[in-house]
Formats: sequence, C-alpha cells, structure tokens
Amino acid sequence: MNKMLFVLIAGALLFSCAPPKELVTVSVEKVVPLENISPSDNIGEMCRVTDEGIIHYHNKAEKVTVYKTDFDGNQSEIVQIAKGKGPGEVNYPMAMRIRGDRFLIYDMMMRKSVEYRLDGSFIDEQLVQGDVGFAHSFDVTEDKLLFNGSLQTELAIVDSQGQIEKLVKYKNVQMMPDDGTPFPGGCVRYNPETKRIVVGYYNAPYRLTFFDDKGEVVMAKEYKMDRKVQPCVWTLEFGMPFPKGDIMVGGGAMYRKWFIASPVGGYDIKDGEFVTNEHPLEFYVFDTETGKQVQVVKIEGMDSLESGVVIGASDDYIYLVATDEAMKEKYDLSSDTALLLLSNPLKGREE
Repeated sequence: MNKMLFVLIAGALLFSCAPPKELVTVSVEKVVPLENISPSDNIGEMCRVTDEGIIHYHNKAEKVTVYKTDFDGNQSEIVQIAKGKGPGEVNYPMAMRIRGDRFLIYDMMMRKSVEYRLDGSFIDEQLVQGDVGFAHSFDVTEDKLLFNGSLQTELAIVDSQGQIEKLVKYKNVQMMPDDGTPFPGGCVRYNPETKRIVVGYYNAPYRLTFFDDKGEVVMAKEYKMDRKVQPCVWTLEFGMPFPKGDIMVGGGAMYRKWFIASPVGGYDIKDGEFVTNEHPLEFYVFDTETGKQVQVVKIEGMDSLESGVVIGASDDYIYLVATDEAMKEKYDLSSDTALLLLSNPLKGREE
C-alpha cells in the first residue's frame, strides 16, 4: 500500500474513533437582577460566588464599594474602600477572589492585593515584590497568588510574602501596545482538586495551557472552532489601550476536575460605538487532567446574549453573569445585568 495513503487512512480511523464531544442543554433555574455593577468593571474577574450569594464590587472615581447580592436579589453593602495609596486602599482594582472567609482585591497599578473579611473588616495587604506586568486576571491557591497579564506575563506565581516564585513571559513581550497589535492575554484559573493552573487566551485560535502548581507546562491544547472569528487586537481609539475583537476564553470557573469556560464573545467599534459580535451562545467544559473538551453546553430558550461570563459552579448550578437588554424585558428585571443560575450538567458525572 502507498505509504501516504496508509497514513491518511490511519489518521481517518483515529479521528473516527475519537469520542465525540457531549452536546447538552441546560435550563435557566433562576434569574437574579444585579444592581451597582457595570461591564466596564471587568465582570469576569470581579464577581465571585459564595454559599450565600454573589460578591462583587463597583468601581467609581472616589471609592470602590463591595456588595453582596443573595440568590433572591437582595443586595447589601459590605464595605466602601477609599481610593488611595494607604493601607487597605486601592487605585485601580482589577480582580477579586474569595479565599475561605475573606476576599482579596488586586490593584493592578499599585501591584498589591488588599485582604478583607467577608464582613468588611480590613485584614492586611500584600505588595508584589517584582514585576508581574499589567496583570488583568488574578486567582488564588491555598497560599499563592496567580496572575496573567495583558502585555508581558503569561503566568506569575507569587508566594505569601509577595515574592515571585515563577514567572512565565510571552514569547513576544510588549512594553506598550501599538494600535492593531494582537492582544496576548487571557484568564488564569486554579483547580484545587487536580492542582492544575489553566491559562486561556482571548485571541484565536481557541487555546488552553495547563500548568502544574509549580508553573511548569503540563500540556498546551488547541481546539477547533467551526466559525469565523475576528482577531482580538489592541485599540487606541478612545485614548486608553484596550482589546477589541472576538474573545475566545474570557473567563470561567472550576468544578471538581473540570474547567467551565465562558461563552465566546467580543465586540467591535463602529462610528465610535461598541457593537457586540454575534456568536452561538454556548460554553465549553474541559477536563483539567487530560485537556479533553468533554462538553458543549447550550442554554435552553437562549440563542444569544450581549455578554455572558461564567463566574462559579456548585453541585446544582453553573453561575453566569449576563448583560442583555432583551433579557431584561423577557424576565421583567430591574437591571439589564443579571446572575443566571443554570442547571449543572456535570452533576453526578463520573470522574
């Protein structure tokens, strides 16, 4: 048999034997309106789920206010954090994470994390002793801080004293972005069960890199998408640099050994206005041990959203923060941003 023909046939057989991705549809179990929240606050990084509801902050010129909204939509104020350089103060909050009975907010410009109890009492702050770049995505392990940056840093691991233990830089480090250059960053998430760190990327192709808890690469995966996408690039159209285009992995959450990624989204700018790029409303589930994409998840009765990001998961629900004017009208909400409690398709799934 011709050697090339044999290779093609063998490859076709291997592909045909590969188990297909599971297609599932989840139901919307509850819709909770969210007040005092803005998409410009980096929703995927500043909303966290607890047993009692969602913790989020609202960043204004003079202060940052942290709120709790319970699963019945009742909102209460936890604490007001002053803008400044003093202990517990912040200037440019970029992300928030929950660790036990406390929350941590990372200030990208001051390069420090401030730590408060969930009752709003200040505990401490930690300066990062070194340069992790302009870190826009942030996660925590039991005793470490993890960062992904928009210009230089693919992954940084920082210990409890603020010392950088591991620094992985992009191949093409940018000091300041030029208009139209590719946006290299994405999001970083930690799985406490498998001890894997997952970095996903805004820009196409759809990619995930899996690191161990020491920051060593375990595997890098690329996943096929049957759709055209617009490159995610830096734009300087409004004076300040920020990304525009299609965002592949804009966020996500861990559940047991799986990483549940946010739906693909994005936006363009036309005539000085933001315009949402349309994509099928679906999100993907990955096994953090094998890197395999195991599920494609759709939402019953919803074909599109202006924006949506997965912020957490429990045995019963996947928590998705969504913004959409049509959703506001459909569910008669007080706000066009809401927390959707979706049935969790991974519940009861065998490892």
